[in-house]
Amino acid sequence: MGLFPFQWFWQADDGRVYSSAARSLVSGDDPGFVDFKASGRKPTRWPADDAGAQTDAALNEVLGAYGLTVHATPLAAMKADQSAKLYEACAAAIVAGFTSDALGTAHDYPSTQVDQINLSGSVMASLLPGNASNWTTAFWCRDEAGAWGFRAHSAAEIQQVGRDGKAHVLACQTKLGALNQQIAAATTAEAVSAATWD
Repeated sequence: MGLFPFQWFWQADDGRVYSSAARSLVSGDDPGFVDFKASGRKPTRWPADDAGAQTDAALNEVLGAYGLTVHATPLAAMKADQSAKLYEACAAAIVAGFTSDALGTAHDYPSTQVDQINLSGSVMASLLPGNASNWTTAFWCRDEAGAWGFRAHSAAEIQQVGRDGKAHVLACQTKLGALNQQIAAATTAEAVSAATWD
């Protein structure tokens, strides 16, 4: 059982076979399955739901503890893996920061979730009625020399930073959507692998 569940098989009463190594359904004459049985091991019986049906959902309940999911084909499993990697890459890109020239020259701004909340608060404050004409707010950013600091931003400047931050998030999300469409349309493993973030 030391290899369980990553080189294991489940078999349903109707003959369906799931391979944890392939992360998908395989045929009964799959070489890995044939070798598995030839070594004297037996596949685990496909679990059943409360109604007694051996469904994908019932197997997914077991596999979920190991980060596995039932897929119809190895290509479908690969697509799911690649989409998950892209989602992680997108999330990392969103919080990696963005650049705005709201202060007249390019400055880098942080964009973690806390930073995004702080920026939204600053933009909201800039829009409140009754602000003085010379209203400013300090916001953390890095100048072209690489020096980080809290720098004063006028209402117009912090609003521009907010627009640039939002554009950054939307650009990442748009890229993710396009790559996922590329994966969905892929018909080969090579095409799926070609859908990368960078």
